[in-house]
Amino acid sequence: MRLLFLFLLTGGPLAAQFVKQVQVRVVSFEKSGATTALEAAVPGCDEKLYAALVADAAAGRAKQVQDQSVIVRGGQRSKVVAIQEYPSPGESDPEPSEWVHYPSSFTFHNLGQTLEAEVTVGEMEKGTTRHPLDINLAPECSSLLALHPWPVPDFRGSGQMGKMLRPVFAVHKPQTHVLTWTGRNVLVSVAPAPQAPMTPTAEPAFRYTFLRAGLNGEKPDPAGAVPALVEEHRLHALSVRLPRGEAAALLLQHAGDDAALYAQMCGLIAAGTATLSGHAAIICRQGRRSKIESTTRFSYCGGYTELIPDSWSETSLGCELEVEAMYGRSVLMLDKDGKSRYHREASLEEDGEGTGGQWNWAFVMRDSPELVPYYPSAKHPALHGAALEHVERKFFNELRIPPSGVLCGGVLSTTPATDEDENPDGLTDVYFLLQSPPPGKPGSNPQPHILLQSFVLSVPAEEGSALAASAKSGDTIGPLIKRLHAGEITCAAHAAVVIRRGQRGEAECVRYVQEPSDFRPSKLTPEVTLPNSCAPTGCGLKLTAEYFHEGKGIPVNGTLEWDTAPVTGFGEPGAAIPEMSARRCIQKIELKMVSLQPGQPLIADVRASNAREGTPEHGRWHVLILLAR
Repeated sequence: MRLLFLFLLTGGPLAAQFVKQVQVRVVSFEKSGATTALEAAVPGCDEKLYAALVADAAAGRAKQVQDQSVIVRGGQRSKVVAIQEYPSPGESDPEPSEWVHYPSSFTFHNLGQTLEAEVTVGEMEKGTTRHPLDINLAPECSSLLALHPWPVPDFRGSGQMGKMLRPVFAVHKPQTHVLTWTGRNVLVSVAPAPQAPMTPTAEPAFRYTFLRAGLNGEKPDPAGAVPALVEEHRLHALSVRLPRGEAAALLLQHAGDDAALYAQMCGLIAAGTATLSGHAAIICRQGRRSKIESTTRFSYCGGYTELIPDSWSETSLGCELEVEAMYGRSVLMLDKDGKSRYHREASLEEDGEGTGGQWNWAFVMRDSPELVPYYPSAKHPALHGAALEHVERKFFNELRIPPSGVLCGGVLSTTPATDEDENPDGLTDVYFLLQSPPPGKPGSNPQPHILLQSFVLSVPAEEGSALAASAKSGDTIGPLIKRLHAGEITCAAHAAVVIRRGQRGEAECVRYVQEPSDFRPSKLTPEVTLPNSCAPTGCGLKLTAEYFHEGKGIPVNGTLEWDTAPVTGFGEPGAAIPEMSARRCIQKIELKMVSLQPGQPLIADVRASNAREGTPEHGRWHVLILLAR
């Protein structure tokens, strides 16, 4: 017994020396400009980009915003938390006659940094000098961005506006599963800085997050051999913004080489005729799901008592990208009768699609909020915070990245038909998806999806009837495209989405309005009608479509909906608030089994615009051109 006790006493410390402890370190930098953001999409850029950002931070050209480390024992999970709880009133009981608020509930936000990691350590392979690491990673960085003054009126006859300060939080949170090795710098994610929606600039700042892990103080030789890892990739979603007519002409004239189109767009950015409007990326392991959130959490009024806010809701402004790297895909099949359909899973080898490149992706981008004035009456000041508007762009579909590693994943006009300044030729965002590194060699089967492009061209009223009569003629499209490229006609709306065979693709650019509702007479001033709550409504551009591969043609079902004129405001002093249906000019087209030929544009609809009088689209005609490739 004594021998056993001595063995345990002496063997315990000896065994502890062989316990593998991993130091997981997460470092984030922020830097403005498109140059670095484009460099981050180049395959194999991790080490070079990290060294460049370290040098930029030392020189003051970039800012290091996060540096956290946690020690994790192999096979275990660890978490380090450095936060401060920040309370803010969630609901209140106002007393309008005394102009006093009594908070009745509070919500708490954690400000600071959190790092949670779970690590599995592998053995060094023969001929290598580094240990493979399997790391489940979830860092989070939150901060108080500002105290936003939400305006409220003073109905005691002073004619002045008051204010309520509401906290605005900036949150950056990647969640992913990384396969790496000791001593390696991994670019985990790229995203617009979380404060970007509240601080719009010509050159937005992007946040770059890196992971570095070491084992028991080990410093491997940088030139040493590295272990073979399970395949994982980083998916980048970039958007390039340029004039709507120019974007439509480029995409119509392009032969379908997305890599060449992307290179052309990068050249326009370098020349200053286009801008990089967004870049989000996250690393993802095959068969897993990863997500990056970089948002500003902005609270808005959810209900009123005598126009005094008594409850609050929260919206996340900024960027969210969620991806899933898939092994196989769902296939839509026809039964023996040729009519009924069912789904089954197909492997990559069976489907002939090659290795890698299959993704599920969901992307949301919300712009900065705009407070819209509401005029209770001619005798009272405007309530500038009675309604909140923000623009949301969203994609959701399945796709496959081609061998080049570049795919044009969608197109969205930033404004429908005309913007609020009534500019008849607005802007368009062209979205590219880049896989780093690119997928393996493709199979021999055709592309399993199409890019459905929809262009709504605006032509003078005197041409509308003739175009409607000759819409089926292929000779009509060529002259329209030439006139579009020459700037003689404009593009009223432009949307495109990737549709996987047997699946649905969705894209939308919608302006959401939290507008006043449930109007009731005021108890203090009966001649004034005041809202008691807010109801969300949306207007803008939406494209949903699905296609079935049934023969040589491409049958497409879908819906295209867009607003032909800017949404009207809430009126002038003393004016009544119109319903949302009266504030919008909507055109909607149902696409029912429209048969398209790859690469051949088709005129699918010609109609007179329903835009209200006084707007640029009033009296014009709209021509819908569809193109599948």
